[in-house]
Amino acid sequence: MPTARQPRTFASWPTALPTAPLAALSWPDVSVPAVAWSGFAYVSVFSMWLGFFAWYRGLALGGTLVLMRKFDAAHYLELAAQHGATHTMLVPVQYQRIMALPEFDDFNLSSFVMKYCTSAPFHAALKADILERWPGGLVDLYDVLGGHVG
Repeated sequence: MPTARQPRTFASWPTALPTAPLAALSWPDVSVPAVAWSGFAYVSVFSMWLGFFAWYRGLALGGTLVLMRKFDAAHYLELAAQHGATHTMLVPVQYQRIMALPEFDDFNLSSFVMKYCTSAPFHAALKADILERWPGGLVDLYDVLGGHVG
């Protein structure tokens, strides 16, 4: 019978504290606009801090996180099929490379429930191709969060 592994705690403060003096020395000489500070605060609270609660909760419930040292579209598809991936978060260029592979349709991706896209504009033709050929839903976080320029 498999036993559950105890989660490990990583103490980030011992890692971060030595870098604090370097950050203070590299502080910009010009004033930083309020909109930049508000963007920093938003990313810090919502993307970094609150996001980790959901991430660690998923892992605590038995989820698996698969990380790649370097992105390779074919290897990504192999890992997704091998692990029965249900969710993924990629940037548009990664989706583009995956969908351009001639062997894309050969992989069993039926376990996917949801895919997320973030960090850059996501073209409608690519979205349509993903929705047609890749099982599961698709959420464009960049556009939803107002990341578009204009």
